[in-house]
Amino acid sequence: MRQTIRGSRRSKDFDWRGSSPSARVVVVEDELSGRESLGQALRERGFSVRAAVPADGLECVRRHRAPVVVLALSSSGQTLDLIRRVRGRFEPIPLPMQPRIVVAGTAVDDATAHFALRLGADAVLGKRVTERQLADAVETLARQGEVRAAEAPAIRAG
Repeated sequence: MRQTIRGSRRSKDFDWRGSSPSARVVVVEDELSGRESLGQALRERGFSVRAAVPADGLECVRRHRAPVVVLALSSSGQTLDLIRRVRGRFEPIPLPMQPRIVVAGTAVDDATAHFALRLGADAVLGKRVTERQLADAVETLARQGEVRAAEAPAIRAG
């Protein structure tokens, strides 16, 4: 494991070698404790996890091409903007090949959930979600992504 410290933010990078593509997850969360606890819960289920703060979230998703992205809902509105930016970044790629997006957090109300889904989130988990429920949702979306990718038509260059 390699640890990187940037200014006052701290993010952890994990070695992806040897992990299957469907077992990779990017977690985007403001709080270090949240990144660590979500990452640990997902690693216990067999996922390889990359964690980032919201400001680095899009770059982390772009660079590591994980099939599932977990966005912890922030009060600053960065989460909803990040959904829009992830979907926009991958727009030329057919939807089956795009990362699945899970939004989770205590600040999720009906309006926020509706908006997140309209922006392109695949799942929204609300106030009392447990780490186990989150891991179940990630596992389900990862499996769905495998099926969708296998069924997607081949993309030819040129």
